[in-house]
Amino acid sequence: MSPSLAPGDRAAVRTKETSVPETPCTLVSLPRPDGARLALHLHGPKNPDLVIVLAHGWQATSAIWDKTVEQLNRPSTLIVRYDQRGHGRSTSGTARPAMSLLADDIQAVIAATAPGDVPGILVGHSMGGAAVLTLAASRPRLFGEKVIAALLVATSSGGLDLAAAGFPLRTRLVGLLRHAMAGLCIHAPAWHCACTTSGSRG
Repeated sequence: MSPSLAPGDRAAVRTKETSVPETPCTLVSLPRPDGARLALHLHGPKNPDLVIVLAHGWQATSAIWDKTVEQLNRPSTLIVRYDQRGHGRSTSGTARPAMSLLADDIQAVIAATAPGDVPGILVGHSMGGAAVLTLAASRPRLFGEKVIAALLVATSSGGLDLAAAGFPLRTRLVGLLRHAMAGLCIHAPAWHCACTTSGSRG
């Protein structure tokens, strides 16, 4: 583990912040250049084959990932859920809030918990997903080398030009498909009814 991590408590945790039952959790603090300290909750071995980083959304905490940790728990996988700066146990720091700042935080979490050639997977919800996209746009080479996969939940690209960062056309189409899917959702009841009726005839 990176020497920049300050050790915290290790226990089978049952608290408001960390309520995963029977899951050993190490709480560490990751200092950032502007004075912020990110609270990282580590579930898994010290020398993992894979690291999964879970980034929560605005006004949430890392506790939203409790059930996810239970489902993803594997002997050789380190699961890292952390409180975004200004949320949960993490402090805000002095830097001006920006999505690029949150993206830098994610990169720091990866560097601290997945050293060397250990691959990482990023999972982001809402603001956490937008921070992952911002990281991808600003450091595209990190993806495919260090970060082997990313899962985004309830996330918008916020107008990022992913094509300029070298991502293929299909990545840009995700933003366009969002509008098409919204239209489908509006008409879903009638469409579902038509499909059901059509299917029952044959």
